Amino acid sequence: MVAIALFTCGINMGSVEMNLVAIHQLAEVSPSMIALSMSILGIMEITGALICGYFLDKYNKLMMMSLLYGIRIIGFAFLFMHLGSSPILFAIAFGITYLSALPGGMLVINEFAKGKGKHTGVLLLMHQAGGIVGALIGGLSFDYFGDYQNLIVVNVIICILVTLGYFGLFTTHRRNHRIQNKKVAVSEAL
Repeated sequence: MVAIALFTCGINMGSVEMNLVAIHQLAEVSPSMIALSMSILGIMEITGALICGYFLDKYNKLMMMSLLYGIRIIGFAFLFMHLGSSPILFAIAFGITYLSALPGGMLVINEFAKGKGKHTGVLLLMHQAGGIVGALIGGLSFDYFGDYQNLIVVNVIICILVTLGYFGLFTTHRRNHRIQNKKVAVSEAL
C-alpha cells in the first residue's frame, strides 16, 4: 500500500511540477494570480511539512496519511473546477500535503513493516517512477485532448484509491489491535 501511495504521490508531483502553470494558463488565469498561487504553494509546502510532521508524531500515521491524500483530492477538485479562486485553493490544499506524503510513507513502513534500507530505496524508486509517469500523462493529456482535465481526473481517482487504502489499513490495524488486547486480557485473567 505504501509503495502504491508513494507512486501516486510521484504522479501528483510530476503532474503539478510539470503542468501546473500550463493548467492555469489554459484556464485563462492571470499571470499575477499564477505568480501569487505559486508563492502560496511554496509557503504551504514548508508550513504543511511542519504541521503534518507534528501530527504524524501525535496521531495514528495511517489515519494521518489517509487524511493527507483526502486533502489532495479536495485540492485537485478545486483545480478541475477552474473557479476564480481555484489557483489559491489548490495551492493551499496541495501545498500543505506536498512535502509530507513521502516522509509519512517512510514512517508508516518503518513502524508497521520494520522498514530497512532496502524498503526505503524501493519506496523512493516508486516515488520517482510516479513522477515520470505524472509528467508523461500530462503531456499525453494535452497532446490528445488539448487540455489537462484528464490529468487532473487521474490524480483525483488515484488519490481516492490511496485514501481508501490507507483508511482500510487503519481500520484493519485498529481492529486487529483490539482483538490482540482482548486475547492478552483473557490470558492474564486465566
